[in-house]
Amino acid sequence: MAFLPPVTAVPVGARSTTNATVRITPRRPASTDGAAVPQRRRASTSSPLPNGTPTMVFSSASPTTAVKAELMTAIASTRLGRSVASDRRAQEKIDAIVRRLEALNPTPVPVESAELGAVWKLVYTTSASILGTSRPPPLRPNDEIFQSVDVGAGTITNSEQLAGGLLTNKVHATFGVKPPMRVQVQFQRFQFGPLSVKAPASAKGFLDVTYLDDEVRVSRGNKDNLFVLLTPKGLANLV
Repeated sequence: MAFLPPVTAVPVGARSTTNATVRITPRRPASTDGAAVPQRRRASTSSPLPNGTPTMVFSSASPTTAVKAELMTAIASTRLGRSVASDRRAQEKIDAIVRRLEALNPTPVPVESAELGAVWKLVYTTSASILGTSRPPPLRPNDEIFQSVDVGAGTITNSEQLAGGLLTNKVHATFGVKPPMRVQVQFQRFQFGPLSVKAPASAKGFLDVTYLDDEVRVSRGNKDNLFVLLTPKGLANLV
């Protein structure tokens, strides 16, 4: 959630028919006495993707699950957004899918929902500071960027791995909420491996939670950056 500057080493949502195949069993004919024969209908959706391309599995062709699957397909090969960091057109295409998902948000007041409290894995962002694109290669994070949100305690911990997973950086913060969707963040402490530094009072920001369910969260930060994150359940649905 609190993927916000000024921390440069801070680690830390309708699928088209071309991407989905809906199978419905044929309609059974009416019986000879004119009464309709009960029908059994089953819908399933699969994605005809190249081998090794992850997407999201879902059991029905509802608009929300279809858009989520389309989004996962769109961002699957972007390496959290790194490969499209300088491609404005590609970013806009992804943003258009995200906006369709935001329009289907099932949680009217996301910041008051218990579903906000989870360990979230970042799967896409437009934030250069989070991706570390301007850092020297040894200091750039790998794809293991997580955020742990404790709603009861009002705390956030962002974490990233670098140096081949040998080093973990963390940012500790507290947060308050302004319903329905705004989260106001105050950074408290920056941890670089074994070193810990107190954050200045100016290290704060906000973001809006624009989509939230038990699998996917979409947030937009005060620097106009987009973040898409998944819970363990959402990650388990990727194949």
